Amino acid sequence: MNDTLFDLPSPEAPQPLPEVKTEPRLLRPTRGQCELRPVDLEGLLPADHRARVVWEFVEGLDLGPLYAAIKAVEGHAGRPAIDPAILMALWLYATVDGVGSAQEIERLTEMHDGYRWICVGMNVNHHTLSDFRCARMNLLNK
Repeated sequence: MNDTLFDLPSPEAPQPLPEVKTEPRLLRPTRGQCELRPVDLEGLLPADHRARVVWEFVEGLDLGPLYAAIKAVEGHAGRPAIDPAILMALWLYATVDGVGSAQEIERLTEMHDGYRWICVGMNVNHHTLSDFRCARMNLLNK
């Protein structure tokens, strides 16, 4: 009769494992990966930042004619319009920065904190910016 539950291997000298050359396992940067971070746009800009000064100036303007021209109204079909104050502030801020291209402003609204603060995360494309400027040249030149 066997005194163990299982058959035990015969006692032999352990065989050395063959040497295997492998690559080291590393943590490497993945720079193409998206990273989501919470951002407080209000906290990014100092109180005296130029974008805030431009916004305060635009809030003091009479933009009544710009609001009156908006065709999207409550109770009717149509997508809401971007607030003309945002478009006006973007163009004014860009002018102060020496930027005159709608495409460049669009790029800056995605990358530059001052422009992002004015837009508050709203997507403003260069066609909208260009249309706003061209359609209101007489008003903007006053």
